[in-house]
Amino acid sequence: MQFRNAIIGIFISLTVTGIVIRCTNGRIDRNNYIKIKSIILLCLFVYSCVSIFLYKHRFGLPAVIGISVSPVLIFQWMRLTILRLHDLNLSGWYILFQYVPIANLYYLCILLLKKTDVPINEYDISIDYVQTLKKLRLDSNIHCIKKCGKDFSIDNIEFTYRRDNGIVKIQCSKMELEQNPHIETYVMNNLEKTENASGYGREYKISFLYTDELFNKIKKDLNAILIKDNFLILNESEILIRKNICSYQLVYRAENIPESLHSFRNYTELRDYRIVNLKKEDLRRFFEENI
Repeated sequence: MQFRNAIIGIFISLTVTGIVIRCTNGRIDRNNYIKIKSIILLCLFVYSCVSIFLYKHRFGLPAVIGISVSPVLIFQWMRLTILRLHDLNLSGWYILFQYVPIANLYYLCILLLKKTDVPINEYDISIDYVQTLKKLRLDSNIHCIKKCGKDFSIDNIEFTYRRDNGIVKIQCSKMELEQNPHIETYVMNNLEKTENASGYGREYKISFLYTDELFNKIKKDLNAILIKDNFLILNESEILIRKNICSYQLVYRAENIPESLHSFRNYTELRDYRIVNLKKEDLRRFFEENI
């Protein structure tokens, strides 16, 4: 009976761990990791004190509070650990070492003491540029173009390159276009329409004539930022902008730095890269000054 319960417990633990790993993307640096872990420990301490007080006075709240609060704290604890592992370029599954005696002490020291030595890795997630511009209230002035080959998107409206009957064109969903009146007005007034692609409802496509200068024209007219493979392209330099819990980070190569980035004095150099930490207001100013 005990063996069966142990197997069930291990299975549940592995399942929950796998779900948290799958739901966790990005990374967190050592300093923020220690700060937030300390806050969680403080919350656990306060919860314990309150529970003891309520228990002594025979209130039934400790169990209710524990059931509602504990899963949240456990999830955040695991999530932060996985983010820190990503920062060290390690898989989230290394979190299982915390259950191994002796090895868990070494594992804890690594998390608390080791600095990251990889400026960019596979776990990095760039910000959602369209949503970030909205949060910064810049979406009416600055638009976001993502390019993939000859296909591109404007504020998440997909434009697909096609060649039909000798006519080269780009096409987009009519429904998607109607959801962004500003972009709809621009393309309708500034791009040359061609025969629309067949389709109905959501799949109905609007087509525009494609020229070699079309992309640059759209970028210039809309005062748009260019995103390629999740990197912001600024004066031919690639910049990764990622979220770091309470702040943002700009990561770019230390060589061939755009002149506009020389104003950042507070940065960390890691291998061939510079990493700059920015608050929300600083990121807004960065977009306003450089786009």
